[in-house]
Amino acid sequence: MIIHKSNEAVNTESNRINDVVNFGVNENTPKNDTGNFGVNDGVYDSVYDGVYDKKILAFALIPKNRKEIMDLIGISTHPKNYERHIVPLLEKGLLAMTLPDKPKSKKQKYMTTEKGKLFLKN
Repeated sequence: MIIHKSNEAVNTESNRINDVVNFGVNENTPKNDTGNFGVNDGVYDSVYDGVYDKKILAFALIPKNRKEIMDLIGISTHPKNYERHIVPLLEKGLLAMTLPDKPKSKKQKYMTTEKGKLFLKN
């Protein structure tokens, strides 16, 4: 038996799935002048950083390297992006390095800590 849904029902369900996958970032989320999500004034940046935080932590449940994480949120691997998105998670203890004694290693990966997993549940 085939059940047909109205276009509105399908669109609503699709938007809900996208919201879950993207942690609230969807096609209606404003983008800055570089085409990335967020704006360049301090007001909205922290909101979008919070969205990125959860997205990064969910992604890094399995260890990921810097490029994989940056590709996930659609930004370059520039050191400033690392300082803005990964370092704060490391400092808060939500993300950990797989090689903490070699922070600049090309084999360095990042994984979500137990504290980070609890943060994701909230």
